[in-house]
Amino acid sequence: MLSSEVVDGLDGFLTRSLGDFILPGKTIPVKLLELIAYRQSASEEQLWLCEIFMRALNAYQLQRWIEASQGFYEILKVFPTDGPTQFFLSMCLRYKDVPPTGPWPTSRIDNK
Repeated sequence: MLSSEVVDGLDGFLTRSLGDFILPGKTIPVKLLELIAYRQSASEEQLWLCEIFMRALNAYQLQRWIEASQGFYEILKVFPTDGPTQFFLSMCLRYKDVPPTGPWPTSRIDNK
């Protein structure tokens, strides 16, 4: 994982945005990204993953839990062990029943 500050100015890389998170000891959200591959050598599956994940994450950020869940489920059919997808799907399932309160769409990462 990288912060957007690290990625700024780097060209030629395929990254996947993971959203804004408040990291332990911080009060200002940090935009996190996952470095996937050199853009020129990225596979069709990697490009597809980034596109579908972006759509699902956008739905998540708009609190469209069912739409976001569908996108994340679609990803898990191809990448069943994808950690970010599993994380956001679990959040969708939780928030569908008990909507979040407080600042949105920032997520908090705890030291637990």
